Parts: sequence; C-alpha cells; structure tokens
Amino acid sequence: MPPVPKIRHLCPAWDTPAGRELALRLGGLAAAAPPEAVVYKARNTLVRLDLLGSTAVVKCFPPRTGWQRLWSRSSKAVKAYANAAELRRRGLGTPEPLAAVEGDDGRSWFACTWIGGCRSVWNLHDNALPDADRHCEELGAFIGRLHQAGCDHRDLTPGNVLLRPQGDGYEHLLVDCNRMRFVPVSARAGLARLVSLECQGRTLAGYCRVRGIPLPWARRFFEAVAGWHRLKWQVKDRTRPWRRRLAGRAHQH
Repeated sequence: MPPVPKIRHLCPAWDTPAGRELALRLGGLAAAAPPEAVVYKARNTLVRLDLLGSTAVVKCFPPRTGWQRLWSRSSKAVKAYANAAELRRRGLGTPEPLAAVEGDDGRSWFACTWIGGCRSVWNLHDNALPDADRHCEELGAFIGRLHQAGCDHRDLTPGNVLLRPQGDGYEHLLVDCNRMRFVPVSARAGLARLVSLECQGRTLAGYCRVRGIPLPWARRFFEAVAGWHRLKWQVKDRTRPWRRRLAGRAHQH
C-alpha cells in the first residue's frame, strides 16, 4: 500500500484547500516526475516541479530506521522546514520553505522554492568564478554572521551553500537544513565547520573579521582540524560500501 501522508508544516500561501491537497500528493508527484526533473539522486532525491504557479524543489527522504525514530521524533522534512523558517526569521538566506509532509511508513517530503541561476561553493575550489579569493573571504564573513546569530549548520559542505549573483558579488543561501541547531557557536566549533567547506583556508580572513578572532591563531587551529578532517574522510570512503549494505538491511527489516 502507498504511504498515507500527513501534513506537518505548510506555508501561508499553501494553506488553502488546493495547497493542502497538493501537499498531500507531494510524494506521488515526485515519484512520477520525468528523469529531467530530477536534480539529484542518491540517499535522498531532489525533484524540481511546477507547483501552484511557481517552481519548487521537493526533497524526498527515505524511510527512517527504528534507531532514527527512537533518536528523534521529528522527520528530516519537519526539521528542514522548521530550520529554514527560523533562518529566514533571523535574516539569513535560505529558500522559502513551503511544506513538510510525513508518510506513515517513515518517508517524508520537504518542499521549498526553486532559486535559479545559483552556483555552489564547489565553483570556488577550482577558481571557476573570477576573483575567487575575494568571494571565499565573503563566504567566510557570511558563515561568521551565521555563527554569530547562533546558527550551527552541521552539514556545511560545498554543495549546501549556494551562490546567487548579486551586483559584483554573491548572495549566500543555505540548503539541506535538516541538520542544524540554534545554539551559541564557539570560535573553535565555528572554525571546525569551516574546514568542511574545503576552501583551503581562504574563508578564514572574512570569518575572523566578523567574529573578532586573531587570524594567526585561527590559521593554526584550522590546519590542525583540517588534518583530522582528511583522515575522517579517508576512513569514511573506505568503509562506505559495508555501511551502505548495513543500511540496506536495516530498511528491509
């Protein structure tokens, strides 16, 4: 039987009979989307759809395991909606959240507005964008403001920060917000998050300027954390096949 959906969050513009009916169909619409509508597909799937006269992205989360349900009552879709709404309330960039829906089988779906013309931070790595060093410094300042506001994005990877052209620079938008906490972020914790952006320390000057951290000390700490980060990913890469097999067995049960 198909999962029975239940609406957990809905933006004001969708809080109409048509919007609620559409939200309940998100899972089916995403599953029936043509291949060209799929933006990304791995553990989670992102699908671009035209909904209620505008373009949206629907993120489809797989069923939660028993351990995940025990660890947290909220699905990833619910967390993504709530965290995105809080970011926007604090004046920080993220696409507008539209809906969060849960199925009785543990699946969940999160919809947000589609923002076209964006690039990811990956484009700063190989200097694909002109004046990449300056943009890296501006990115560091944005993350500094994020942490100053008490927002800790726990999956701060290059693909989860979008760059939207604005004047001679970029507006920064956070995505994949289900792994986020709103807590005070210390200098050490903040610098450790910067490592996962993989910009080789080019974000440090902007970050330190915003947070009032001595740059020489930050560089030493950053390099130490970067070494551990590289080791961690080497271990993850080598153990990924058997971790995926274990996850597959858990979903089967």
